[in-house]
Amino acid sequence: MQDSGQSPQPPPPINGSYWHVAGLTVFKAADNGIYVAGNHNVIENCVTHGNRDTGLQLGRYASTASTQADWPSDNGFKLGGEDIAVAHVVTRSVAFANGKNGFTWNSNPGAIRLSNTLSFDNADGNYRFGDNSTPTQAVFTNNVSFWTLSSTQSDKTVGDDAGGSNCFWSSSGTPASKSAKGLTVSAADFAAPLGKATVTRATDGTLDFSPFALAPASPLINAGVMPAAPLPFDAAAYYRSMPDLGAVEAK
Repeated sequence: MQDSGQSPQPPPPINGSYWHVAGLTVFKAADNGIYVAGNHNVIENCVTHGNRDTGLQLGRYASTASTQADWPSDNGFKLGGEDIAVAHVVTRSVAFANGKNGFTWNSNPGAIRLSNTLSFDNADGNYRFGDNSTPTQAVFTNNVSFWTLSSTQSDKTVGDDAGGSNCFWSSSGTPASKSAKGLTVSAADFAAPLGKATVTRATDGTLDFSPFALAPASPLINAGVMPAAPLPFDAAAYYRSMPDLGAVEAK
């Protein structure tokens, strides 16, 4: 397609229900990459990057949809918005090199449970939960925050640090990524340099998480605590002993 010289336009939202969207790459959209306003939709094996706003966003189709019954339901998670309390579970996920935050509560005062995630090199901070005016019920378990280079950003994690199992980043700390138990994180804890990490998929569409794996001798292995149930996977089969910290369990 020939470049018209005009600014890119956002793609139309998915306002219908029971759509199955697979195998798309959406990049450099003027707003959201993919915006879902309908119900019971499935978005899988899609890549969104370089968009002006959120890569994948769930939200109401118009401001006139003022009741919760008119909002999208059943096809994914959104961590919050407009001080509405909604419970969410996010686990075994990685966020890196985003223009804003890696993981954020987005003003959700509800019960968010974040476990076994890795967040690094996000411009506005890796984890941003809580402020001085809105309470939060967030629970953090086995999460790791890291910067491959020095940073003046610090995580804000108002909530419950379950078992002191999280290594969050404080720009004034020494070292900067450290748990309440004194466990520290360095580049040597990872099997490969995070600054060169890329995400690829297997032929069946599953993500290859090996670029985020821990080094065999890392003290982060077996350093976690068991996340509170229920979990969206078989914890007994996944964790080999005690949980590792971060998004990839050593095998």
